Amino acid sequence: MGTIDMECFVEKITEAVKILDVPISSSGGLGAARSHESTDLEDLVNYLEDASHQRYACRVISICQRNSWRPLQITEPMLDFIVQKHGTSPSFSELPSCFYTRNLELEEVFGVPFTTSTQDSCHGQYPRCFIC
Repeated sequence: MGTIDMECFVEKITEAVKILDVPISSSGGLGAARSHESTDLEDLVNYLEDASHQRYACRVISICQRNSWRPLQITEPMLDFIVQKHGTSPSFSELPSCFYTRNLELEEVFGVPFTTSTQDSCHGQYPRCFIC
C-alpha cells in the first residue's frame, strides 16, 4: 500500500487478526467452519499459504480497532499480504486511511461510512473490515 500514512497501522499487534473460513470438502460440500488468529506476518502467511486452507466457500477476516481514536490492529505488511493474497481491488487500499490515531473529535462530525465491493470478493464498512 505504501502511500497510506503509517499512523493507520500499528507496529505491534495487541488484538489478533481473526480469520474464519468455511472450507469446501473434497466431495464438494461445505466443511465445518475453522478459525485462526494471527498476531504477526509470519503466522498469517503460514496460515493463508497452507495448501489445506486454499479451498473455501467463504472467508471472513476481522481486524480490530481498539477504539475510534486508534489505528487498526494490523501492521501494514500484514494488510498488504491479505490484499495481495485475495486479489482485492487496488481501491481497497484507501480504506485504512479511515483508521488513524486521532487527537480531535472530528470523526463525530465528519465520519462517513465507507463500503466497497469488487466482483463479490471484498466488502468493507467503517468501522469494520471484512474480506470474503
